[in-house]
Amino acid sequence: ATLEFTQGQKLDALDIKLALDKHIEDGALIPLDKESATFTSAAHLKAETNLLESIKPKTANMRQVVDINTLQGKGLNADNQKKVSELFASTKQVNLVNVFGSSEQLATALLNVGEANGKRIHIITPDMKSKLQTSERVQRDSSTVVKWIMNHFKPDHTHTLSSFTKTANNTNRDILVVENANKLGLNDFNALLAQAKAGNSKVILLNHANAKQGMKAGNAIEVLKKGNVNESNWVATKQSNTAMRLHESKDSDRVNLIAKTYA
Repeated sequence: ATLEFTQGQKLDALDIKLALDKHIEDGALIPLDKESATFTSAAHLKAETNLLESIKPKTANMRQVVDINTLQGKGLNADNQKKVSELFASTKQVNLVNVFGSSEQLATALLNVGEANGKRIHIITPDMKSKLQTSERVQRDSSTVVKWIMNHFKPDHTHTLSSFTKTANNTNRDILVVENANKLGLNDFNALLAQAKAGNSKVILLNHANAKQGMKAGNAIEVLKKGNVNESNWVATKQSNTAMRLHESKDSDRVNLIAKTYA
């Protein structure tokens, strides 16, 4: 952090203090206590303010009622079925879920229940590594040949945050599910919510409550909790690997099944 003040030079403590004092005098740094032991920056405060302001207004048409039959067969107990249903029914644009343990069951349920009810579900990850892991763990329901064929022609449901905010053309039909939301910084959330507001899309943030915060500036999750968000908790009801798949041993088996189905 001292590089910003020293510009890469090796300076002693007095030089660094003088640089800090200059930043305070210029208003770039703002002391958070009387002893001036901790600071924030004007840019950081602005990012926090922008984030809270962006979620303050009420947003219309956020409530989405799902067919209770589509909640069956997802490995969810009655309580977690209710929680999934309530996330869709929430009238808030931003919905924060504190996840304890794996998020695979919840993300998979949101994907398949949402699509079964005519929604487009986008699972957004902080980076490419997380995207690849999520694509492998969270999959569409391919429990029948017909479903497998239909899924084959659907676009990828996972995206990195940077690619989504650059290329998305989301609408009220789209729901943005953010995996590892705890790794995002204030600027990430501001970009994401700007995209969501442009399309009047609902956002569901999966915050891994026991995981470490990301390295990016600002504890955005704690800032969001101060604003107009719907907050809930999630504990998976069984082990991961809840995605439903066909069980053929190789691709040729799928081809044979498809041929028999449409013969």
